[in-house]
Amino acid sequence: MAILSISIPTYNRVEQLKELVESILFIDTPDIEVVVTNNGCTDGTMAMLRGIDDLRLKVFTNDKPVPGYYNMILGLFNSNGKYVLHCNDRDILCTERLLEFVEFLKNNNYSYISTTRNYLEPTYDLKVYDKGFSSLLNQDYSRHPTGMVFNRYLMNKYLQKETYYKYVDDTFTYCFLLRDLLIYEKSAIYDNRIWNERHSSIKLKLASGSIYKGGLYFEPERICVFMRSVIKHLIGNPYFSLNENQEKTLIISVFKYFKKQLIYKKECFVDNRECAHYGMKQRFISYFEMKKSYLQYLHECDDVLETTPYTDSLNREWSMEKNKIMKYLLR
Repeated sequence: MAILSISIPTYNRVEQLKELVESILFIDTPDIEVVVTNNGCTDGTMAMLRGIDDLRLKVFTNDKPVPGYYNMILGLFNSNGKYVLHCNDRDILCTERLLEFVEFLKNNNYSYISTTRNYLEPTYDLKVYDKGFSSLLNQDYSRHPTGMVFNRYLMNKYLQKETYYKYVDDTFTYCFLLRDLLIYEKSAIYDNRIWNERHSSIKLKLASGSIYKGGLYFEPERICVFMRSVIKHLIGNPYFSLNENQEKTLIISVFKYFKKQLIYKKECFVDNRECAHYGMKQRFISYFEMKKSYLQYLHECDDVLETTPYTDSLNREWSMEKNKIMKYLLR
C-alpha cells in the first residue's frame, strides 16, 4: 500500500494534467500513487492517461459529470494510501520535496496536515494541535484545497462519502470533511512549501472551478453563507463534544476568520488575470463599496449570534471586535 495517494480530480485540462501526473510519476518510489478522477472529460484526457504505463496511476471515471466538489470528495475516497493529498489539476507539486514528505508521513500519525504553498524557502516549522477543540480552532475554516492532506485510514474507518454530498452547494465542501476528521487524532500545519499554483498567466486560459451559480466565493454574500455554514456545523453539534467556553471561542474565531476574507474581493478585481480566471470584468473597488461589504458582514454576524445560546454572554466581546473594525473603516 502506498504511503501517500495524490488525488487529482479533473475536467478538460489535459495539458496541465499531463504535466502534473508525469512530474509525480517521475519519482521512483512505490510509496506514492496518483489517483485521477475523471469527471467526463471531452478533451482527450483519457487517451493521454491510457498512454501512461505506470501501475502507480489509478484512473476512475464517473458514470456522468457531477458537481466539481462532489468529484473532489470521490477522489479522496478513491485513494488507497495511508494519507491522501488533494491537488487541483491546474496546480503543481514541488516533486523534489515529495519524498522527504513521505518519510515524514511514515513516522507520524495525524488526522490532517495542512501543507504550505511554495513561494519562499521552507522553514519545516511544524505546529501540532491536539485532537478536537485545539485542531478545530487552529486549522483553516476554508482554504485553497491543494495541499490538504487527509488521513485516509481514519476517513474510511469513521466517515462516509455520502455524508458530504449534502454540502456540494458549498464552495468549501471538503472543509466539512476536514473538521469531522479532527476529533480522531491530532493535526498539524507543516511549512514544507510542497505545492503551488501555476503562473498567473495560466489563469488567463483556464476558467476557475470556483465559478458557482450562487456567486464567487469572495463576494460578501457568499462569505456570509460560508460563515453561517461553519457555525451551523460546529455549534450545538454533539459530534464534536464541545463545552460552552469552547463553543464561544469558536464563534468569535469564525467571525474574525471570514471577516478577513472580505479583502480578497478588492485584490481580485484589480488583477486582470484573476478577473479572466473568474470571468469578471476588471474594475476599481471603492472604499464605500468595501465599507458596505464590512457592514453587511457585521450585520450577518449579529443575526447568527442571535441564533446561538450565547447571545448575551458574547455580546460584549463581539461589540469590542466590531468597534475595532469600525475604527479601521473610519481611518
